[in-house]
Amino acid sequence: MANSKYASTRETTNFARVARIILGPCTDVLCAVLTNEICPSSLSQKVKTHLSMLPKWKKPPITKEQEKVIHNGNYLDFDITLLYFSLRNISSIQPHSKQWGNEPIPSDRSVSANIERIRLIRNEYGHCTDISISDTDFNKKVLDISSIIQDLEKHLGTSTVYQDAVVKIGNCCMDIEQESKYIKELLDLNKQIKDISVLYKRDILRWEEDDKVFLETHNFPEMLNQVRNQPYVTFVGAPGSGKTATARHIALKLQKEGYEICPVKEINKIENYCNRNIPQVFVIDDVLGIFGLNEHELHMMNKYREILRDPINPETKTLMTCREAVFKNEKISECILEKPENVVNLQSRQNSLNDDDKKNLLQTYTLDRDLLSSTNLASSSRMFPFLCKLYSNKKELEFYGPTFFLSPVPCIIKEMNSLKIHNKHQYASLVLLMVNGNILSENILNNENDGTNKIQKRHNLFVEMKRNILRKCKVSSTTESFEFIDALLQMEGTYTKKNDNEFTFIHDSMFEIIAYHFGHQFPELILKYASSDYIANNIKIVQNTIQKGKIEMEGKNDKFGEQIHENEPIIDLCIHLHESKSQMLAERLFKDVQDGEFYAVFGNEALKSQSLLQSFIAVLEKHSYYNLHSLLLTELEDSKLCKWNNEPNKAATENMKSFCLKHEAHYRVMNHRFNGFPKLTKSVRGIAWIILFGHHQILQYILSQMIREIGNVDDLFVNSFNKHFQPCSNKKQDVTEKMSSFNHSTVGEILKISTFGEGYKTDIDKDKYTVAGADSEPNVDTHVDTSVDKYCEPVIIEQCRLLCLGCYSGDLNTVQILLQHVNADTLNYKCDDEKIFRIKNPFIIALYVEVSTDVERVTSGYYNFVFVSPEVLVGESKWRDALKNPEFQKRHRLIVEAHTIIHWGEGKNQEAAFCEWFGHIGDVRSLCLKVPCLALTATACPSHRRKIMTKLCFRKNACVISDIPERTLK
Repeated sequence: MANSKYASTRETTNFARVARIILGPCTDVLCAVLTNEICPSSLSQKVKTHLSMLPKWKKPPITKEQEKVIHNGNYLDFDITLLYFSLRNISSIQPHSKQWGNEPIPSDRSVSANIERIRLIRNEYGHCTDISISDTDFNKKVLDISSIIQDLEKHLGTSTVYQDAVVKIGNCCMDIEQESKYIKELLDLNKQIKDISVLYKRDILRWEEDDKVFLETHNFPEMLNQVRNQPYVTFVGAPGSGKTATARHIALKLQKEGYEICPVKEINKIENYCNRNIPQVFVIDDVLGIFGLNEHELHMMNKYREILRDPINPETKTLMTCREAVFKNEKISECILEKPENVVNLQSRQNSLNDDDKKNLLQTYTLDRDLLSSTNLASSSRMFPFLCKLYSNKKELEFYGPTFFLSPVPCIIKEMNSLKIHNKHQYASLVLLMVNGNILSENILNNENDGTNKIQKRHNLFVEMKRNILRKCKVSSTTESFEFIDALLQMEGTYTKKNDNEFTFIHDSMFEIIAYHFGHQFPELILKYASSDYIANNIKIVQNTIQKGKIEMEGKNDKFGEQIHENEPIIDLCIHLHESKSQMLAERLFKDVQDGEFYAVFGNEALKSQSLLQSFIAVLEKHSYYNLHSLLLTELEDSKLCKWNNEPNKAATENMKSFCLKHEAHYRVMNHRFNGFPKLTKSVRGIAWIILFGHHQILQYILSQMIREIGNVDDLFVNSFNKHFQPCSNKKQDVTEKMSSFNHSTVGEILKISTFGEGYKTDIDKDKYTVAGADSEPNVDTHVDTSVDKYCEPVIIEQCRLLCLGCYSGDLNTVQILLQHVNADTLNYKCDDEKIFRIKNPFIIALYVEVSTDVERVTSGYYNFVFVSPEVLVGESKWRDALKNPEFQKRHRLIVEAHTIIHWGEGKNQEAAFCEWFGHIGDVRSLCLKVPCLALTATACPSHRRKIMTKLCFRKNACVISDIPERTLK
């Protein structure tokens, strides 16, 4: 042979046979499965639809070359990677029990599990460095593959042609040329991985350069030890606190121990590049979003959690970074990233920088160790590591001295003022980098593209954007691209960094500072060109003429000293628009609605501003009812389903506190239905977000237009699940008659004080409905459809769903409007159809007590049911005092989930208790012995039961009821 690497031995022949089986029968059987699932002529369009569903910022999962292969429509040209992509993402095959991308359990012989096994086998041998297989391993592998193919052929209902092929290849003779051919062909399948490895190596070289100034702080050994003991770790901290630098430093240390470093942008990429034969360390930056929580990334994290928890190679590690503000979002409270043993919080007491660390950092960057006094060291910004780097590279910052480390943002803002006047090209290049989404290159500036419609559209937008930006920066539109590139190069290491031919900001905080600085001067351009994510998180409405965090833009080189830290307002890097500019923001929000960004728009706190709300309705008035119907009342196309991606800095409803209730609301707003377990189908309409976030004025406007155009509100309740059902002709009691019996004042008060975690008291009995009256609220639409009781059950189900969403909003007016248009039976509707997911009576919701909850309203017996955690009930003095109140003791009964007292409230084997407050529930009884107490448990044995009764101060003759007497308790 020309290459001794492929010298023939019995072991290399075995490897060649396995390669031939993978390239032959394994590939062919997947091809047959795909043909059975999807007609080749329709795959291309389905793939286009799938790719269009992806968020705009998300990198496509297949390359342009792979797209071309798909569009050719010949499955015989597909390799295993492309077949797997199509079967997983395009076909209707259900995921196996461990979910796509994870190794199936051995007993799972489902179609998806066997597809997964073929992918893993292909990766195992495609990544192999040793191209030999022993006879024992070969025979075992052939048996495994035969079993997989046998299961798939049973699914296809065909002959055993592929099984026979495996047997034939396993016994056939192979000459040297054939061996070489199949081995090379299999290893060539790994070409993409090798190309990625080249990019990895480039990244790692840059990491090594940056790592020269990394300082191992006082608690670094503990952080490293935590990484060694866990399969995944998330580094949490403020911007500039060293999260990324720490993760990369640890990855480089592991590399010296034989690990392969794999920087990836998304968790699902791990399954493409994982290698069971060598330990790897995957590094993912800003794993859950930058400006706020990205719910798509959170969904992906939950979907691929097994990859983190149980990697294919037990030694493999995944290191992630997350901003502290994002990590604190309550929506990740049940995410696997939350586990304390898997979190390194750089701002914690153990890990935060001490004075020695800070002095050593100053010295590492060749700065004076004594630059800051002890007082200043203690008060310095949490961005200290980043500030050291910036201060050392930018000599002009020395002017500010210690103040820069105490209050850096105003200092950088002042530098931008100066840059805007004295170096317009540099300033303009930073603004272009910002508005183009933190990426800029000479190719982008020259508008080079591949001619596709999507790229052409982006090209046209960039040309317009560049022209407008340069005009505002007072830079000629004829400026050559290389001049901007030179300007970015001059700022490399200070404000920018270069990756190959592309520039990005040196840190995310620089993006926000530039956007803030330019946006305060020219908010109309930010509103026009910034991402919907940025708009949702960083644009605020103020109602007075003085803007918060106002900055002076004159760019004068005034003396600027310690007074910055003492007198400058805190700059939150949000652009505060005066309400006179509400129309501009309303126009932008409507554009985002057209793009399907419903959560970013209707979940935006700014839309609660009356000036912006009225401006938004004015924008709606410019469009016909039929345009609004298409936008808000028609079910979204697949390309617009995954848009619940952004989390505003403050939730649009401050009362969204309960994770469980929000989880319920999410399923209701997506309108999930079971279509053969475990598959869920959706029927998503924009109106659901309007109702969920309590925008009753928008809802009322849409309904008034609906009644004006079609004479009723039927369109509000039409979806794909009920569109074939017309309103029933047999009319029941008029809804307005039943509404006359509604206790308006009670529910009105309840809804006014309720929150999304605080429920609504109900006084429903057999003959009365406790809901709001139609004639008592001036905001309620006067055009009431008095024949709403004409609807059939499938429509009532949709009415119930929307009414539930209205209740979740905590907005009385929203609920009142809906009540005027729903069937009276909706209020007591009970759904027995298992396919309909989470449809409940909207008014059976109780109060969940928090620290801030009104004590008087609870002690007065206002609520039927009150749920309260022990840390609030026992740990807060105002609630302990409430327990002693005689009136409270007359009205209340105490019900305890008793097993928590010992299971959660006590530690085991010298471990701390899961929640020690549960162990103090007995204190409640000691404060209110006259209150009857019912302890419920399904798990307590007699010894535990006695312990529970003792802790709860039960008498010895307390009644014990066994609901399942035949159950044996030991």
